[in-house]
Amino acid sequence: MEAAASLVTTLSDPLSFDWRDAPLSDVRTPTVGVCVYVGLVLSLDALCVQRRSDGGKGAAAGLSSHIGPIQAVHNALLSVISLIMLVGTVCEAGRRVAADGSALWLVCEVEGTTARGPLYFWVYVYYVSKYWELLDTILQLLKGRRPPSYLLHVYHHAGIVLAVWLWIDTVGTLIFVGQVFNCLVHVVMYLYFALKSVGIDPWWKRYITQLQIVQFATSFACAAVTVTLHTTGHRCSGMMGTVVQLAFNATLLYGFVGVLSRVRREKMVAKGSGSSSSKTE
Repeated sequence: MEAAASLVTTLSDPLSFDWRDAPLSDVRTPTVGVCVYVGLVLSLDALCVQRRSDGGKGAAAGLSSHIGPIQAVHNALLSVISLIMLVGTVCEAGRRVAADGSALWLVCEVEGTTARGPLYFWVYVYYVSKYWELLDTILQLLKGRRPPSYLLHVYHHAGIVLAVWLWIDTVGTLIFVGQVFNCLVHVVMYLYFALKSVGIDPWWKRYITQLQIVQFATSFACAAVTVTLHTTGHRCSGMMGTVVQLAFNATLLYGFVGVLSRVRREKMVAKGSGSSSSKTE
């Protein structure tokens, strides 16, 4: 209860935010959190296999019927909070640009900068939201089915908690650019999931993965600018955290491109099968 109260206090006072004193800032928190998440996911996945083998009978099957509405609320709230984080980050970044008279820090954060104040408060909110997003997997497994692209899904959720922690702990360059793009994607993505949870299948589903790929491609373009600045006289803050985040993004981009390619192949196969059936008839 004390930890929860401390977290609420921190989230309610952006002006005095300081990462060094913030709840969940200790490296043990994301480490233990990810271990618990993976353990719980493996246990629930085993339960799903058992449910399929016994025909979906039992108390767990009854529970799955109540998960849909919970998922709808969960996804709708994440879409809203992503929009709030997006607006909050852009507004505070705009204030800093106006105060500094430059936006260079967006691609090369000043060395020696500390993670405190309203702008880094929004990075902290972003970090905390990554724990909330872990419920995506838990709720889907409680429903009795694995999330689409299961291994990529679990890897993404587990890895992002650790990557964002390192990014903010090292005051990494590009964190605001990455956060804004990710929040933008999540506004759209979680809105889609919320609608899907209540039986609505939006026509723009196929563009979500493409938007994620654009997000990663943009981050690599910005990274090229950062590396150029860092190696030509500018000393950019937190390059270790930035490099780790970019490496993580590269693995995700590879995974998302694979998903998109697989979906296109499946559509082509289905289309070809349909044409063959028509000719046979």
